[in-house]
Amino acid sequence: LAIKSRYQKADQETQRAKIRHLEARFDAQWGDMGAVAEAFGLAWAEAKDSTAAIRWYRRALAANDASASLKVSEQLGNLCARQAWETVDQACKQNGRVSAEELSKARTEIEAARDHLKRVVAVQPSIERESLLGSAWKRLALVEAIAGRPRDELAAIASMQASYAKAEARARDSHHPELFYPALNRMAAELILNAGKPGGVKFDPDAVNEVRKSLAAKARDDPDFWSVAGFIELRMYTAIADRSLAAERPKIEGEFEELFTRVSAPSMWSSVIDQASFVLPKYAASAAGAERSAAEALLAKLHSYAVSDDVLSNFRPRST
Repeated sequence: LAIKSRYQKADQETQRAKIRHLEARFDAQWGDMGAVAEAFGLAWAEAKDSTAAIRWYRRALAANDASASLKVSEQLGNLCARQAWETVDQACKQNGRVSAEELSKARTEIEAARDHLKRVVAVQPSIERESLLGSAWKRLALVEAIAGRPRDELAAIASMQASYAKAEARARDSHHPELFYPALNRMAAELILNAGKPGGVKFDPDAVNEVRKSLAAKARDDPDFWSVAGFIELRMYTAIADRSLAAERPKIEGEFEELFTRVSAPSMWSSVIDQASFVLPKYAASAAGAERSAAEALLAKLHSYAVSDDVLSNFRPRST
């Protein structure tokens, strides 16, 4: 069921009905086995029901037979952080505001997920786990931004940068084919941290070339939506670093538009839009004139892609 949800675009409601059927038949008999609970958690996660996935992953960790894998811990932390942020994000979109109580609850839940992921990394660090920890720090930064706590926001982004830098280093040492993913997130954090400083940020040219080679290898050997989007994001980040976004904007928008004609699935574009919404407003706030206008216009263009319901992609979603 999880494979059909992830790779074969199976209908979510049909998938959820099948999982509920399996729960009804086998929960009492096998539900306390760690490996079985983990499988239910994975199936629910791929069917996009975070609440059910979290419930099963917690049961998997609590199972006395210890048959669940360590991956349960990392995915539980990731889902808890993601769910807490999505609750805040939905409140913003629906009501235009978030209450102090909602923000406090989200902060507490993300901090708990972050601490959980820290413990997982301490036991056995990996590229994925360092990246998931970086993602949790990013979501905490987003909550602090809405809460109007800039010092806490920047502190969280600094920790995000550090986690993704560690993941990038591990990917480099192991010659991992997707080095570009933690590297792009590390670059995004650096752009924000240096947005208001004189001269902005200066990326290491060798590191940029390394990311470009990683993306090219991915596009050649195992092309997917993210390898193409990553190339465009890299162009956008280097343009922001060079304060040349206004000059590069037509090319960047053209490449995004070409990708959108090929893949218009909202589930894909939501991640690209979220990342741009994380970086571009900070740059616009620190820039002026044509650069500010370019950042605002590019973000508006990307937001226009969120309205499509046409799903054309066979590509798999980004795990984190």
